[in-house]
Amino acid sequence: HVPAEALRVVRTRDLSGSGVLLLMPAEGRPAIGARVQVRVVGALGDGDAPPLVPATVVRDLPEGVAVAFEGC
Repeated sequence: HVPAEALRVVRTRDLSGSGVLLLMPAEGRPAIGARVQVRVVGALGDGDAPPLVPATVVRDLPEGVAVAFEGC
């Protein structure tokens, strides 16, 4: 999610403690350096809703954009 824009649901790949690859078409992708917010869909192991995690786009790839979680 880019603040001030509509929410989007995308698939992910390569989730780690420091970031994730967001799979999305080239049209409408956030630019490198853009701040976004990422939330995993579904409940966590203890039943709590997943947090909205701030991240920054660090790479633009053919299949999507890689983001680094802030504070990692």
